[in-house]
Amino acid sequence: MCHQTFYAETDDLLKGSPQLAPWRPTVGIDPKLTDVELVTLAMMQAMLGSPSP
Repeated sequence: MCHQTFYAETDDLLKGSPQLAPWRPTVGIDPKLTDVELVTLAMMQAMLGSPSP
């Protein structure tokens, strides 16, 4: 499975179940990554066996 498939599946999951998305404060700095991008990166990192920084 490629990263586009992971991204699309995660995007569909979070849109269908918004309660699964992490809590975000209403004010503050806008995130540089979306929740979907962050989860996709984490999944790909785990699948490739790359250690956390």
